[in-house]
Amino acid sequence: MMREELMRLIPHAGAMCLLERAERWTPEYIRCWSRTHHDAGHPLRRQGKVHAIHAVEYGAQAAALHGALLEDGDGESPSGALLVAVRKVRLYQAYLDAVDGDLLVEAWREQGDSAGMSYRFSVSGGDTVVAEGRLLVAGGRDEE
Repeated sequence: MMREELMRLIPHAGAMCLLERAERWTPEYIRCWSRTHHDAGHPLRRQGKVHAIHAVEYGAQAAALHGALLEDGDGESPSGALLVAVRKVRLYQAYLDAVDGDLLVEAWREQGDSAGMSYRFSVSGGDTVVAEGRLLVAGGRDEE
């Protein structure tokens, strides 16, 4: 699944859609890729750098995409879902743009129901983990 399809499923638009492709997903896992950390116009770039803390946003977008893919497949973005907590974040490098090549963004659903889901995420470049942590997403599609 490429970027154009991703943007139909997550609420992030334009340059703020940081993921470029999703390669594989199961009910418990998603694997995504991106090179946006090299873009001079990266929306989170400050003073010429993309700080590694922004790996949380990459992980959150992977989780959002995974949640959308788990829904009923009507092709619409989920409404009402909110990132409510970020926990146990570990940064192993200072800047994402220092990573050569693509970023591998992975998210594992640890538990979830209609009220929300918790995910573990990892962002790496090559064989090096750049950041990892946990996310809690509350809500989801509005009840009809």
